[in-house]
Amino acid sequence: MELMSEEIEGKYFGTEINEKWWRRYTKNKMLARGNGLFSYNEQSLSFLRRLTKVPISIPFAAIQEFKTGRWHAGQWGAGQSIIKVIWKQGGLLLSSGFTVSNDKSTADRVLSELNAILAAQDQSSLKLFFNREHEGPVLGNLSLNEDHIVKVFFDDQIVQSWILNFSKMHTQSVVIWRSSSSWRMAPAKGARFN
Repeated sequence: MELMSEEIEGKYFGTEINEKWWRRYTKNKMLARGNGLFSYNEQSLSFLRRLTKVPISIPFAAIQEFKTGRWHAGQWGAGQSIIKVIWKQGGLLLSSGFTVSNDKSTADRVLSELNAILAAQDQSSLKLFFNREHEGPVLGNLSLNEDHIVKVFFDDQIVQSWILNFSKMHTQSVVIWRSSSSWRMAPAKGARFN
């Protein structure tokens, strides 16, 4: 799917940590709210705030899902639907809020296209399914220096997800298991390197 959206007038509402309106993410120049231009393609979505030169950019590889709402980061959308981008960065679950266009049909189209890009990426990724305990290696020959998205599903819902980069974790393999309260991922014993 080769897609490049037009630039659409919109507003950036801010980025929340763990979808809590009072916990704002301040790194990567994401604190300042404002009006600007929203655009997206298969690799990322971007928002260029007015009077800035560098856009906010969120790679699709880090995006978990899209939600909508009327409030975000303590601000009301003035009747417009706010697109909430749920994504992971540096071990944090983030939610960035945007409105696009004053026209509801344009906003609905943008949300539909964003979901289509996310679904297409999910379909093209390598998937492994287990319905019982599995012993031993499952998958080999993954790049040690690339980010890999690991998602754990229950029925059709994502219950846990991580960005896995072997070199950042200083390991060659990981173990994923279910604890009493949640899913966990950690370096396998004896697989660490410096």
